[in-house]
Amino acid sequence: MLESSLKRRIGDYIRYSDVNYEIMKADHESVLKLPSNDKLGQVFHSFVQNTLTGKKFSLSTWVKPLEGKMIKAVEILKEELRDSQVEVCNTLTEIIHGVRVTGQADLCSDDYVIELKSKEEMKKEDLMQALIYTFLYRKDVILLMFNIYTADYCLVKVFHDDGNSALLMDAIKQMESDRNCGRM
Repeated sequence: MLESSLKRRIGDYIRYSDVNYEIMKADHESVLKLPSNDKLGQVFHSFVQNTLTGKKFSLSTWVKPLEGKMIKAVEILKEELRDSQVEVCNTLTEIIHGVRVTGQADLCSDDYVIELKSKEEMKKEDLMQALIYTFLYRKDVILLMFNIYTADYCLVKVFHDDGNSALLMDAIKQMESDRNCGRM
């Protein structure tokens, strides 16, 4: 089972309050709430990934006005990563209770896995994705929730610990049990 559908499905078995995570830092000044544009979100991911891994990346003219805000996202991450070496993560796969779990986070450092989101408000699906990454990469996961239009952001750390691992295992086991019993 691919991580994209799994993160939606395990959300039915896990509550926000059960996951061990913390808000590391947040800055929400704008009242303007604009939805993320998928194409702009892809540009944002590429910009942050390439900048942090030392690769060149040129922006299209239509994106140029937002460059300063994307640079802010890079600076926020650099501050948290404290000059750690950063690279694009490899795709990882594990089998949990017969379920194939595959995922690829956006960036990896020695201490963290970083997942970039081009919105400042976390959805349950985002938290479930981070929970999966704590298991796959065996590291704490930092979610950077960043609104490209307003530069509002939130950094959320999801911990790689026994409680979160057990939570994921139990949810997948229950999900598979329900599926095998025809309840899904």
